[in-house]
Amino acid sequence: MDKPFINQSAPQTLEDAIQEHYGDCDPIAVIGYACRLADAPDSEAFWDLIISDEKPSLPPLQPDAAISAPNYVKLRGSIADVEAFDAAFFGYSPQEAELIDPQQRLFLESVWHAIEHGGYAPREISFRTGIYGATRVSTYPGQRRIDPLEAGQVKSLQSLMGNDKDYLATRVAYKLNLSGPALTVQTACSSSLVAVHLACESLRAGECDMAVAGGVAISFPQPGAICTSLE
Repeated sequence: MDKPFINQSAPQTLEDAIQEHYGDCDPIAVIGYACRLADAPDSEAFWDLIISDEKPSLPPLQPDAAISAPNYVKLRGSIADVEAFDAAFFGYSPQEAELIDPQQRLFLESVWHAIEHGGYAPREISFRTGIYGATRVSTYPGQRRIDPLEAGQVKSLQSLMGNDKDYLATRVAYKLNLSGPALTVQTACSSSLVAVHLACESLRAGECDMAVAGGVAISFPQPGAICTSLE
């Protein structure tokens, strides 16, 4: 019986692998980033946490009948100061900002920080900049119930725009004066990754000159969060 053939050639270097799989692609540079996570209020703190020996300290959930099973993990991550939002800085009145899901407020803030981190001044970018974003369904307790017969009224419309996922990317494009494509992406658990993919394809297709892509996910209630406090 013949022995199976074994390829004993030297393993590919990183440069060879890139050339083989991505040789015909235009390179895309990551020039800025931003994040807010449990135990990491910004990207620098998150990087420090990764390279350190420390582990994220998730607060335990309070026991009740639903989580008393011995195989239930009674931990969850929560973002500090999720209720804080500088409404005036982004051109909102306190009353309007209270109707906006903190997911959308946090995403707007993070895009601002990411653009600054890349060396550009938000609202003053002269070339086409796209925004591709994803968010979870809103569980924000501050949202106002919408009666279809009242959809044309100011508060109902503001509550709809502040909590419906469809307005995530266009809100950022409007507030930061971004003139490229603005797409909210929804593909369940892969939404943020698909947003990055679409941003890359948009750059390669010439639809924009710079793109911001990412996602946000905050569920309520969060421990200790008072979601209508705006300072």
